[in-house]
Amino acid sequence: LKMAKFSKKDIIINNLKLHSEAFGKPSNPACILIAGKMSTARFWTDTFCQYIADQGFFTIRYDHRDVGESSEIDWQNAPYAMSDLAKDATLVMDGYGIKKAHFVGDSMGGWICQRIGVDFPKRVLSLVIISAGAIEITEKSAIPFTKEEQETLDNTLKLFNSRKNGDSLEETVQNFLPIWRYSNAEIILDEEMAKNFTIDFLTRTKNKNFMNHELMMQEFLSSRKKSNSLQKIDVPTLVIHGDKDPIVLPRDGKAVADAISKSSLVMIKGMGHTIFNKDLEEKIAKLVIEHLKKASKDLKH
Repeated sequence: LKMAKFSKKDIIINNLKLHSEAFGKPSNPACILIAGKMSTARFWTDTFCQYIADQGFFTIRYDHRDVGESSEIDWQNAPYAMSDLAKDATLVMDGYGIKKAHFVGDSMGGWICQRIGVDFPKRVLSLVIISAGAIEITEKSAIPFTKEEQETLDNTLKLFNSRKNGDSLEETVQNFLPIWRYSNAEIILDEEMAKNFTIDFLTRTKNKNFMNHELMMQEFLSSRKKSNSLQKIDVPTLVIHGDKDPIVLPRDGKAVADAISKSSLVMIKGMGHTIFNKDLEEKIAKLVIEHLKKASKDLKH
């Protein structure tokens, strides 16, 4: 495997700094990778980014505000919403002089992708939405939870709330592992991948404001309404979801695919919410490339 090489760029607009990292040739079509809640740019591993870049796409990952090396926000004075995080993605594009891009989002990043598709349609070539629900209440998502679904969500919450910070970095990282193991569902957890992600998050996020993502997400989820905005998305969209996702239920992935007309849904057997497994990561990378290449070909016709 070639060693991944990337360049770093801090994009600063009106006191907001967004730290970004780019792989591949700037002359290639752009692919913007958007991480999930409380995840840094490097949720997308060097291997993943390099693979996308080697397939002919200028690949950019970036730290959301409040994590990694991006700005820390004073929530009391300047709360932000999902639509602001969607705008952040376009600011990253502006920083590189990119007009249009393919967007790949995981978890909260998948919700952000939908927002970008609705709010900034002229900037979108295609979308890949991984492990996310719909940004609005759809027919599918309005159906009450089954007993099993409710139990799963209760268990998830209980486990997440039980995590404690350790006295050392090593101990804190260890305390995250049961959560990652649970989130990975039936796919074997690659501990090294999970640890690398956790260490990067804990060491590059200097502030303690990453819980702002949680506040933003809770406000967003509780204020979702019935609307037909997803019908406005008119670009090729790939929805990838784990059939054992204990955090964003499989029905939520189906709801997204149902609401977007030009979408296809891939349910991955045994996959949970996280992708800490090299084979799974490779499988997703290949699905993404297949989608980007097909979308690029369709755009030419």
